Amino acid sequence: MKKIKKLKKKIVDEDHIIKETFDEIDKVREQKLVNLFIKIIVSSTLKEFYEKGDKISEIQSDWAE
Repeated sequence: MKKIKKLKKKIVDEDHIIKETFDEIDKVREQKLVNLFIKIIVSSTLKEFYEKGDKISEIQSDWAE
């Protein structure tokens, strides 16, 4: 009877460790996805600003002539 209880406890402990590991993997994946979204948004925003900046530079250089 004691062996069965020990086995059950060991299985529960191992299940807990497995669950914690999967939870940690999920957290890492979620953080990587958030970081990817941030990079995409920042990159897109910077590109837009550079394009607008180039247009402004062209207009200013036309006025200077």
